[in-house]
Amino acid sequence: MSGRSTKIPDGKVAEIQHVPKTEERGIALRQLKALLAFVHASATEGQLPWKRRDGAWIQPSKINLYDCTAWVIKPATRHAQCSYVELVTEDPVSQKPKWFVSHAWSEPVSTFALCLEQHGRLRDLEDKAGAGKAHESEAKTRRQHQGY
Repeated sequence: MSGRSTKIPDGKVAEIQHVPKTEERGIALRQLKALLAFVHASATEGQLPWKRRDGAWIQPSKINLYDCTAWVIKPATRHAQCSYVELVTEDPVSQKPKWFVSHAWSEPVSTFALCLEQHGRLRDLEDKAGAGKAHESEAKTRRQHQGY
């Protein structure tokens, strides 16, 4: 189902694709990599314009899910009150995850992406278009502006 339009982190306008069930909002590896590409593009001289909760500047290779949620996901989804996945998907049906992935929010998002890449290689999860299968991961699938 389509919804409202809003700007996504790279400045493009996206039509929000409403996916009612959280458990059907998996994120594909290519979407996670696009998020990381935005983070890296936001850096100047190897440093992001954002600080951690402890006041330290964030480096792109060290950004974790706490930081990514605070500085990228929540601001990008605030207006539409949607999940990150609903913001970036073009085909809600393709977001239904094949796997649930549990990981620490404190680990770098780039490390999480590398783990998903390895998981995909081991399980031969790449589809014919090279997009990869969706994985469910709470920070990117949950509507961060709503309670549990």
